[in-house]
Amino acid sequence: MKQPSVINSRGFTLIELLIAISVSSVILATILMGYRVSMDVYDAQLKDTNMWVELREASASLSRDLRDANFVDPAPGGLLVSFTLNSDGLTYSYYINAQNALVRQTGSTGIGGRVIAHNMDPANTQVLQSGTLINIDLVATQSANTARLTTSVKPRNI
Repeated sequence: MKQPSVINSRGFTLIELLIAISVSSVILATILMGYRVSMDVYDAQLKDTNMWVELREASASLSRDLRDANFVDPAPGGLLVSFTLNSDGLTYSYYINAQNALVRQTGSTGIGGRVIAHNMDPANTQVLQSGTLINIDLVATQSANTARLTTSVKPRNI
């Protein structure tokens, strides 16, 4: 009599291993793509948040300086603003440089100063004087997003 052969099944065949690796690769690729998309969204939101924070800080700085000014000379229809503070007698200027950054500078405009906001839109950013009230309209653009912050200031010493 012939004895039945016993198949020793201790492991996986090559086909089973290839199928398992393929399925694992598809699952891993899906997880990584989801992670990348979520990180792209996070980075975009972080840039937008930073743009808004810079605009608020720039508006606060400009408003504080204008509130204490005793002489204001805004350029017609533009951002260039020069003023003298009552407390120290120095002249300060705000302007947008060639890199579209809002700069606060002591003395006359030119090179130097402290950058207080980036990605400014020079065509739409304005500081206009209407009687004793000064209207500030700051606009920043980044990618397809635009942030606009508008406020008014009444200087105490004018």
